[in-house]
Amino acid sequence: MRVYKINGKYAIYIPQNVVEKLKINEGDEVEFLPINNNNNAFLFTTMKKITNEFLKGNDSKNEEIELLKKLNEIKFKDRIVNTTNNMLNENEKKLLNSLIKKGYVKIFEDSDGIKRYSIDNKIFERYLSKKNDQKQSATFNEQKQQKNEENPLIKTLDEKGYLVLATEEEAGAISKLLEEDIKMGLVTGTRGFNKKYYIAKRSFLDDYIPKVMNILRERGVASIKEISNEINLDEDGTRTLLYIMAINGDIIEKKRDFFAIA
Repeated sequence: MRVYKINGKYAIYIPQNVVEKLKINEGDEVEFLPINNNNNAFLFTTMKKITNEFLKGNDSKNEEIELLKKLNEIKFKDRIVNTTNNMLNENEKKLLNSLIKKGYVKIFEDSDGIKRYSIDNKIFERYLSKKNDQKQSATFNEQKQQKNEENPLIKTLDEKGYLVLATEEEAGAISKLLEEDIKMGLVTGTRGFNKKYYIAKRSFLDDYIPKVMNILRERGVASIKEISNEINLDEDGTRTLLYIMAINGDIIEKKRDFFAIA
């Protein structure tokens, strides 16, 4: 397959025989799943195929969803493979292995060799964020697209993954527009001691939290500036990430602008 750059974004030309075999249609979601710990080899798959398979009626479907909910309730830093396995009964362990094989749950290994369970973001959005059917999802996406076109701040949030607001009025207005996203756990935020409001998408947090945890395990304590340089993210984005992680109990602010694992 050939890669093209269109309007600053990369696109892949999929051969017709592949399109026909996978029954891909315009608008279908696809994903590249890492198949090794070095993240230098990926498996191309269609989310249509994955979600349709998961939606098939079977006796284990409800049990799988309940297990995903159980995993989601455990903070990422505490979701260590061995520790989590000890919390599961034999049937849940079998279900978990099945979810891993299907790509719904992945195992993330940090630089210290510690392995943690991570729920695929697409699976989270579909089954843990209260999206109950395709019609609701389609309506939600249409409304979201309209909001993006009308509000530059929400467009910035979608593009960057985070947003920093200076006033309570701005935060209140954006929160109202993002009400459904917030209810479904797709967007979260907090107010900093500097009286600014920090808002982030879940996908943004999922991308950067493992990197921050690795840095703090290696260094013990690190400043916002150090973390910003390490993860190649600007200071506003780094502050957003760290403040939300602190609110969630993953890390603590040892002193002003210096953080450590809680």
